[in-house]
Amino acid sequence: MTTYDLGHRSQLVALLAGSLEAELKVVDASADESYLRSAITASDDVVLAAPMLTGASIARKFLVAHEPLLANRRVLVVGAYASTLAALAPAWHEGWIAIDRDDPELVAAILAGREAHPRGGRRHYRARPATLGPLATYRHLVRDGSMVLAGYVETTLGCRHTCRHCPVAGVWHGRLIVLDADDVLADAEAQIAAGARHLSLGDADFLSAPRHALGVLRALHERHPELTFDVTIKVAELAANPGLARTLAELGVIFVISAVEILRDDILAVLAKGHTSADVLAVRDALSEAGVGFHPTFIPFTPWSTLEDVQAILRFVWESHLEDVVEPVQYGIELLVPPTSLLEVEDTFHDFDPASMSRRWSPSDARLEGLAARIRSIAAAAPDNAQGFREVWRLVVGESLPARPPRRAPLPAALSEPWFCCAAPPPR
Repeated sequence: MTTYDLGHRSQLVALLAGSLEAELKVVDASADESYLRSAITASDDVVLAAPMLTGASIARKFLVAHEPLLANRRVLVVGAYASTLAALAPAWHEGWIAIDRDDPELVAAILAGREAHPRGGRRHYRARPATLGPLATYRHLVRDGSMVLAGYVETTLGCRHTCRHCPVAGVWHGRLIVLDADDVLADAEAQIAAGARHLSLGDADFLSAPRHALGVLRALHERHPELTFDVTIKVAELAANPGLARTLAELGVIFVISAVEILRDDILAVLAKGHTSADVLAVRDALSEAGVGFHPTFIPFTPWSTLEDVQAILRFVWESHLEDVVEPVQYGIELLVPPTSLLEVEDTFHDFDPASMSRRWSPSDARLEGLAARIRSIAAAAPDNAQGFREVWRLVVGESLPARPPRRAPLPAALSEPWFCCAAPPPR
């Protein structure tokens, strides 16, 4: 059962389909209620994906709504929020299993009744994208006013970094699985044959295994020089390698998603991001000079943030000509602290809130009370990113937009589904 994967196909399902000996029927949790009930009734085992907060919220509603039917079946909840959901289940049955790592080998072993042990290293997986919907049902690349079919692959599972606020780090603890390059290329080729003209290389951090990942990218570019890509890379890694931006451009990357979070060095240190606000500016400039778009993501609202910090993010976006590519929801993101979080600031965080699936906290700046929710309301109603930015600016800054330097950023290219990671989802 799939829930929500930022609009792209479920990598877990694609890999699991190639790992299972038993038949796998893929059902979306948004399907018609009668269809969901019939699919559950016809199954002995139910695997429910719970990636990140939005997917976990959908999974939670599904578990509650179908609890009587699921009580007689083995249920595996898989993803970064699996154990959080297990703790919240109204009646967590003996046969229900929570697996925080979205590792298809663990899932396949449990379903087959074999002993399962987490392990890293290199793996062979033959993804079966045919088990999923056609590419047109997933997010597209929006560029020059056109919608381009987009595919999705990952070269690794997990992440070698341990940013303290990240749900992925909280369950993988710096461990990594490297997916065999030939398998990844075969998966990508199948999607290209199905019409993909853009590929998202969606690793939690594309350079977790840098030689491997760049080798896959280089091979795809050599085979399909017209293909474009987007990748997700830490600011710290981009800052440490000034020539990387030019290499990415040469290999067809048109934009890089990178978690800036906030522009205050002391908060970045608490989050163990490994970069500074000066690094952010350097990375922005290096990417712009190479002709690669910069898609920063943010967590403006933390227990330590001030109104000036939120304003600084808006000023950075405006001065960088990025208001077209930053989704307005990014300006209203609040720090999440699930039970698996690596953050350990006991005086800062309070009891666990089942509704948000996060430990509670209060802003140190009273001016931020309720502001994130108001921003997310604006984001939900905004007709486009630029208009949403202007409305958030009016709310948060109040003054007229200032003059800014000439545009250096490449013309906007973005995915049709808003991207957010360690995020409170927008109202639905």
